[in-house]
Amino acid sequence: MSSSATTRGNPPPSHATPRATPQWREAVAGAAAGAFSKTAMAPVERVKLLLQLRHSVYPPPVATAPLATTTTTPLASPSAWHVAREVYQTQGFRSFWRGNLPSVWRTAGTAAVNFTCMDYYKRVAVQPLLARTILHRTTTHAPTVADELSLTRQRQFWSSLISGGLAGGTATTLMYPFEFLRTRLAMDLGKNESRQYQGALDVLRRIVRSDGVGGLFQGYGIALAGGIFYRVLFLGGYDALKNELKHRKRAAMVVGNTGTVPVVPVSVSNNTRTPTFSTNELSWGERIGAAQAISLSAGTLSYPFDSVRRRMMMQAGQAMETRRYRSSWHCITVVLRTEGIRGFFLGLGPNVIRSVGGAVLLVAYDSFRDLL
Repeated sequence: MSSSATTRGNPPPSHATPRATPQWREAVAGAAAGAFSKTAMAPVERVKLLLQLRHSVYPPPVATAPLATTTTTPLASPSAWHVAREVYQTQGFRSFWRGNLPSVWRTAGTAAVNFTCMDYYKRVAVQPLLARTILHRTTTHAPTVADELSLTRQRQFWSSLISGGLAGGTATTLMYPFEFLRTRLAMDLGKNESRQYQGALDVLRRIVRSDGVGGLFQGYGIALAGGIFYRVLFLGGYDALKNELKHRKRAAMVVGNTGTVPVVPVSVSNNTRTPTFSTNELSWGERIGAAQAISLSAGTLSYPFDSVRRRMMMQAGQAMETRRYRSSWHCITVVLRTEGIRGFFLGLGPNVIRSVGGAVLLVAYDSFRDLL
């Protein structure tokens, strides 16, 4: 093997060294974007939770037991609009942000962990590994510049997806108790005098007293699978789509100016030939369009995972013999038998609207990151 091939197969140490910009930028930008997007979309999130979990609080009717509900509870309403109206009339405007503080903690922390871990995993582990393994699939002849460009695009695509999944698993594990508190508070109906919990600390104290620390991780298994799947699509998909749009935009610009197809990226590292991209290469419209498409697709495809984990969360603190679901798998079978596939997609309408919040998170992260 030639020395040049050896260099390509074994990237120099500089490939894994930190960039000139500090790593904390990813965390700060992610946390700011997460807090902003979650607060803006909190009313939609609460309506979605009330629709999604109405059968967990009021189980669907069976032949011998009618549905226990009243005309005043928003959980009995079939549409998002009716739920929102009844919440406003019975609990007030501020109740749409009930449980938002732990949600902001969770979302800001999750976003900070997600974006920081994704950048770290990609830069230190995934890209160097893919640079070695993918290059081994080349032919015996020395790769041309066009071959290297194709390999670079492959590495970027797979590194985005893999890094997104790894970051999702890390964030789900670290931030799961905050999501648990958010869900229990959001489903705590009524006014102050009739509420079950007096705040996040009250939920924490009572669940730990009855179930131990493990009670804060009800539904963790299905949540981990769903978190990895969702972040592969959400973080990895958005990063991969941005890179592909930039590649195509650069190619179109060069073809338009010279009449020839480009064979090398506009900006490459001297050592690894990996393109260095700037978010500013894409317009606001392109970034928002890409973010919304990814957010909507990822949210819809991963929604059944979210439904199951939230149903499992709602059982914490109950005696084992009174719990409706024994495990995540048992929950899946019960929902399929009693509610059908539709049971996994309760509240999907508000979640489609909520996907705007996911798009805002992605674009806001890019913006905060550029400002920093």
